[in-house]
Amino acid sequence: MADNDSLLGFVAQRHTIGLEDVATDALCFILSRSPSARQALSDFLKDDGEPLPIAKAQSWMTDAYGAIPDLACYDEDDNLVALIESKFWAALTHNQPVTYWRGLPEDRPAVLLFLAPEVRVKDDGLWNELVDRLRNAGHELDPADRKESLITARAKCGRHRLMLTTWKLLLDRMAQRSNEDCDAQAHFEIAELQGLAGCFFAVYKPNV
Repeated sequence: MADNDSLLGFVAQRHTIGLEDVATDALCFILSRSPSARQALSDFLKDDGEPLPIAKAQSWMTDAYGAIPDLACYDEDDNLVALIESKFWAALTHNQPVTYWRGLPEDRPAVLLFLAPEVRVKDDGLWNELVDRLRNAGHELDPADRKESLITARAKCGRHRLMLTTWKLLLDRMAQRSNEDCDAQAHFEIAELQGLAGCFFAVYKPNV
């Protein structure tokens, strides 16, 4: 689907304010309704070859530190396994990433994932800022692993992982899985979100 053929993409061309929130809510909507989308995310966040178990996703949930992550993902026993932060061009907030990192569970594999436009992934600026903020707060990471617009680093101590990837890569993986599972509704909804993201990148000219 071309960006200008998407309903949400059409909206994005005319109303750019608040679209990061719209994209977050759309992603949560898809994950909440589609097992295929959840499985694609589980596979995307896999740890040593094992998918991260994701049974549900919720948006705008205040954590124990008073921060409000964009998306929180839980396993079948309602254990937190991942936090997802939606980024287009906005700067990091005061809570990002340290407060969210501290909110991840210590007793199981857990991920803090940032989604950003491709240019913010490839130029290393956002990644370096994330790593520096964690290091300054006393959280050291192992050297990063980089492949296919995805950067991952494991905590030197504990079971946390920091990940940064593009909206395009994650949504492409979700679309592929929904197509393989013949989940037509999810495939259509993911295409709409792809259109929204693509048009927002095109119409918004960041000063980066």
